Amino acid sequence: MAMEKANRPKLGRPRKFDEETAVEAAMLVFWEKGYEGASLRDLTEAMGIDRKSMYLTFGDKEALFKKVLDRYNTTRLAFVPRAFAKSTLREFVDDVLNFAIQFWVDKSHPGTCMTIQNLAVSDESEPIRLAMAGWRKWRLRTFRERIERARKEDDLPPELKPEAFARYLSVILAGLAVQASSGATLAELKQTIAMFRQTMPIPMDIDSRP
Repeated sequence: MAMEKANRPKLGRPRKFDEETAVEAAMLVFWEKGYEGASLRDLTEAMGIDRKSMYLTFGDKEALFKKVLDRYNTTRLAFVPRAFAKSTLREFVDDVLNFAIQFWVDKSHPGTCMTIQNLAVSDESEPIRLAMAGWRKWRLRTFRERIERARKEDDLPPELKPEAFARYLSVILAGLAVQASSGATLAELKQTIAMFRQTMPIPMDIDSRP
């Protein structure tokens, strides 16, 4: 009996924090300070846990950031899959750009796009650079798939190639995000989109929205 008791695995302490809430808090830290600017102390204080709990639950800082990136995609960028449901390519592009600029000027979160904030990292953070490169490839692929659908539905001008147009849209979004992080207003971002509309052979009505 004594031997059985000695070999019985010890039960760990029950977690006294909500993981989703903790990841949300970590996301705001990475969002504001960037991956390299966010210290472990910043993260654990925001999450309300100690380092041991962080490592046991989420792994290291790199693993935590990847969980944060997943949460950012499924919560803050939820407008992208919603836009995919639109019936025309014009409506899709309209919704993506309009929702994006509304999101970037929202004062309820750090004033930038989290993915833009974490673009530049040192060689020591190579896994994060690769993770962000993978995220950009994923976004490009999802845009291309939606544009290819438009081609099958005869909703894409024949001179437009899905891959090139997807890359063009990604570049426009990245530029708008940088402008928003530099303090551009919603009205100014809409003016930029209006100029974009003039160069794109798909009519859009973004600047007429409230």
